[in-house]
Amino acid sequence: MTKLLDAALAAYQLTREDLPGIEDAWAREFGDLDKPMPETARDVIVRLHPKFASWTELNLDDFTPQPDGGLAVRVLGQRADGLEDYEWVSVAGEDVVAFLMARESYEERTRLLRLQHCAEAYSTGAHPIWWLLASGNVPQRRRGMIHERDAAVAQAARLTERAARIDALQHTLETRTLISDAAEGQFPFAVGYARGIAPLSCDEKHRVHERAVRVDTVNDIARDLTKYIPLLAQLQNALDAAHALPDGALREFLIGERDPKTYSATEGTGRRKRQVKHSYVPVSDLVREHRNASDGHARANARAEEMLERLGWLRTENDAALTEAEERQLSATAELAWIWGAGWPGEHELPAPRQNASAEEAWND
Repeated sequence: MTKLLDAALAAYQLTREDLPGIEDAWAREFGDLDKPMPETARDVIVRLHPKFASWTELNLDDFTPQPDGGLAVRVLGQRADGLEDYEWVSVAGEDVVAFLMARESYEERTRLLRLQHCAEAYSTGAHPIWWLLASGNVPQRRRGMIHERDAAVAQAARLTERAARIDALQHTLETRTLISDAAEGQFPFAVGYARGIAPLSCDEKHRVHERAVRVDTVNDIARDLTKYIPLLAQLQNALDAAHALPDGALREFLIGERDPKTYSATEGTGRRKRQVKHSYVPVSDLVREHRNASDGHARANARAEEMLERLGWLRTENDAALTEAEERQLSATAELAWIWGAGWPGEHELPAPRQNASAEEAWND
């Protein structure tokens, strides 16, 4: 273990004098590694029956107590010639306790192996040696902060993309530039099986939400506006020109009212069923088309205002969540900077993090 301690110090060009108490801290943390590694059940069988040392994939799937106090163990595996085989072997009474204890050594072996990996992480410099002088499990705390930072970065990236999609929907309504099928495919399924943007608080993706905005709805509104705005302008110009005409047959034909007409309609059911007469005053084709275009334009405008209001609310919600994610990222980054110096005595300048960490050390993060 002294070699690992020396390697951990050398990774940052330090000596024992630079970190008072580091030997005691290392002994407290990794003293158990000086003990021998507990045997496994396979180790016991190979020790008692050396011929199984050349077998691979040993599996001790069954053992039976014997009258003499020993055990009969069935050993399955692959021989040196590549053939699978099994044999029953005996474990004498004096070795039964060692065999049974070895079967229960998994947790202790796992603990020691993890401790060994942690010591190697210090020896390679993946974990700075002065962390051992700090209280608590600094590597575990660092891993938690890295996870927190990475989660905040990923969330901020998702929210930034979401803000761009909201802006694209707003741009479509304001400029009546339709979202293409390829661009629509980048939107998530947010409302039933339709793509769009749903509030962040809407956990059930297949439930219609009153503030969700669908891409096809926005495109339909943009198409209606594209249709009715020029049509209404054209009909309005024609209507203004007709009103400017002098009284006469042409003006009467274009904008004059027609003779009243009546029609019958059935109202009610059962005994209350009856015929009711209604009357109305027909108008010219120009006036009727202008009314229809005006009504269509008003409906499209009202729908556009509603969608813009929803999108404004979604953008406000998105910006608040993005600000929170960025704050969590900054907080985790600051915490990681503090963690790097945890346990440093402060008598000398704190070494900088290593920039040449190998791929084998990456698991420590």
